[in-house]
Amino acid sequence: MAERISFKTETVNKLLQEHFTDKKTKLAGDAMKLMAEFIRVFVAEGAARAGHQAKTESAVTVEIEHLEKILPQLRVVVDSVASRWAPVTSGVPQGSILGPVLFVIFINDIPEVTDGTSPALFADDTKVYKDVRSVTDCEKLQQTLDKLDIWTQDNITFNASKCKVLSVTRKKDPITYPYHLGRNYLSRVENEKDLGVTLSYKLHWETHVNEIVSKSNKQLGVLKRTCLSLTNVNIRRSLYLTLVKSQLSYATQVWSSNHHSQLNRRIERVQRRATKWI
Repeated sequence: MAERISFKTETVNKLLQEHFTDKKTKLAGDAMKLMAEFIRVFVAEGAARAGHQAKTESAVTVEIEHLEKILPQLRVVVDSVASRWAPVTSGVPQGSILGPVLFVIFINDIPEVTDGTSPALFADDTKVYKDVRSVTDCEKLQQTLDKLDIWTQDNITFNASKCKVLSVTRKKDPITYPYHLGRNYLSRVENEKDLGVTLSYKLHWETHVNEIVSKSNKQLGVLKRTCLSLTNVNIRRSLYLTLVKSQLSYATQVWSSNHHSQLNRRIERVQRRATKWI
């Protein structure tokens, strides 16, 4: 059914590409970055609204009618023992093939809500950013947050405690504005981890490199202590690539460049230590 909805609906196909592709390379140029994480993404969206959204996206009527029949009644099966059928007034099946498709359809109207600013969506992670040159720009960004707050009143909410404001600037006296989401004022940070990469307000990468070097050294130390009797070079190499190199090379297209020679040398030192061990 997920394939039929996806392939028969060009809009859904487009949405899947926009929401479930890697967008880390776009994050470095964000002038204003608002970190937002959803609470209960697959238990708060509401099956009825997801079905209505899918209809507005011209999805196949037969599939949508079938979804509206099977989603309201669900049960749990453990070791061949099934619970009673119970009405489910909100949410979609967790861990299912249909879950991501329905979720994408459900949040499809976020770009419309954020009109006037630039949204960046990655699965259940949402960022809103804008080039801020005056207080007027700040007010426009706040208007977007107000619209998002109204949007959340329809069966889905943001976790305001995890929402952050990161101003990317090198000005000595940047414009600061008390952004809020509903009644919750958003805390302002100088560094924030996004999709595994720690961004700084000056777009410097020392903090991120320090974190991955520390993790890689610890992981390499664990391998050295626990694999004393392991002499097979191929297995050692596989362990290094899986547990150490994967951390060092993650999202290098964002933070690694020839202009960061000092940071690159720190990475190389870890690799040389690993080479001696292998």
